[in-house]
Order: sequence, then structure tokens, then C-alpha cells
Amino acid sequence: MKTITLNFDEATGMITDATGFCVGSYSSVVPVKEEETRNTIDDLINLKAAGFTTDEIVELKRKELI
Repeated sequence: MKTITLNFDEATGMITDATGFCVGSYSSVVPVKEEETRNTIDDLINLKAAGFTTDEIVELKRKELI
């Protein structure tokens, strides 16, 4: 068995994949685990290594893009 990540809209019950394609609808999905969306230090180091400046990283965070 393989575990995958799908998007679940609690307000509508819609379950979609990464492209937004609706794969189903269910009113009470119980997640296998709650996915952490916070950035780790390693994520920020990788952005810095990719050439982003500190100001650019702060701006991306401010705009909630990361």
C-alpha cells in the first residue's frame, strides 16, 4: 500500500489531487496524519543555496508563498 497526499476542503467535503481534479467527496475524512506545513531550517537553507537572498526569502514568507 502507498500513502499519498490529497487536498481536502473541510467546508465542502471535496477531495482533490495536486491539479485540482476532484477525486471524491466525503463529509468526515480521518487523516492518516496531519501534514506539517511549516518551513524547516533545511527548507530555508535549500532556498539560500539555490541563490535566493535573505530579503527574497522574507518576502516570499510574507506573501505566504513558502
